[in-house]
Formats: sequence, structure tokens, C-alpha cells
Amino acid sequence: MLNGGSVEIEVEECRRHIELIVELCKDIKGTCHADVRKIFAKVAECLEDALAYIRKHEMRINNNNASAISQLNSITQEKK
Repeated sequence: MLNGGSVEIEVEECRRHIELIVELCKDIKGTCHADVRKIFAKVAECLEDALAYIRKHEMRINNNNASAISQLNSITQEKK
């Protein structure tokens, strides 16, 4: 033993530190998950907006080129 009882004090202090670390880890985990969910929700919203934009322009392009697409399809069908 070191200096009569100091080991017990150090052990108790280590236990308190470990308990504190565990509590802080739980707090960090809880906080991070909420923030990460918010970030993913925002990213998902941006992706949905981008996809809607792409679909809108895809439909416009298809409508503007419908006759050319039909002509191309008929040419490729003949070659089969």
C-alpha cells in the first residue's frame, strides 16, 4: 500500500472519473444522433428537390424530342 489508504482514494477517484466519462459519452451519443438525424433530413430534402427538378426537365426534354425519339426507335427496330 502507498501511504496508508491513498490507494483506496485513488481507486474511488478513478471510479468517479469512469462514471463521469460514461455519463458524458451517453450525453454525446444522444446529442450527436439528434444532430445527425437533422443533417440527414436536410440532405434528404435537398435530394428530393434535386430529383424533382431533374424529373421536370427530363419530361420537358422528352416532350420536346418526342418525334426524334420515335424516329430513332423506328430506325433501331428496323435493324433488329
